[in-house]
Formats: sequence, C-alpha cells, structure tokens
Amino acid sequence: MKRCRFMLLLTGLLAGCNPVTAPDSTEYFLIVELESAFENDSVTVVLDDEVLLNRRLTTDYSINMAWSSNLRVVTGARHTLHATMAEKQLSTTFTANLTADTTSMLVEFDAPNNQLTVRQVDGLVFHL
Repeated sequence: MKRCRFMLLLTGLLAGCNPVTAPDSTEYFLIVELESAFENDSVTVVLDDEVLLNRRLTTDYSINMAWSSNLRVVTGARHTLHATMAEKQLSTTFTANLTADTTSMLVEFDAPNNQLTVRQVDGLVFHL
C-alpha cells in the first residue's frame, strides 16, 4: 500500500513538472554594418554584451558604408544590438530574431531628423 502511494505521488510530481528546453544551438551568419550619414562621429556598437565598435568614423558615400563587422557566426536566433552616438546623445536598441541562415543588421544615422535606427535584412547587402 505504501509503495502504491509513493508511486502515485512520484507520478503526480513528474507529471506536474515543466519540461526543460535546451537553449537554441542553431548557428547563423550575421553581419553588422553602419551605413549612411556618419561624419567623424564617435559610435559604439554592442552585440549581446560584446563591444564590436567604439571609435570615430565617417561614411564612405561611394559604397554607402562607414563600417562592417565582417561576417560572424552566432549561436541562437535572438540577439540584441545597441548603438550609441554619445556626442549627439542618441542611442537605439534592436532585438533581432534571426530566421534566415544569413542576416544583415544595418545601422543608419538620419542627420536631418537626428535619429539613429537599426533594420534587419535577411541575406547579405552588397555595396557597389
């Protein structure tokens, strides 16, 4: 009888537990690029607590790009990018949910409106 009660109690405890899900170990290719309107601006870019960039830069308008992280491998689909222009007191945080095997995160500064934005594009963006 004690054994039956113990088995029922154990079964009830196990049935009430939430399954533990393994972290997403899928690998993705990600590139972060700073595009238009940077003019000798001090910029900091942080991806998932890793500082990717912390320096002054200027956009090369012949390719419409100021800086590129180069292609990097990241694990898991969810990543947070934080970009800051301290002198202009601007910052933005963007959370990406990667769905394609290769993704570009593009940081742009809109000087007339004084806005810093990030957009996500599936695939690579080619600058010609």
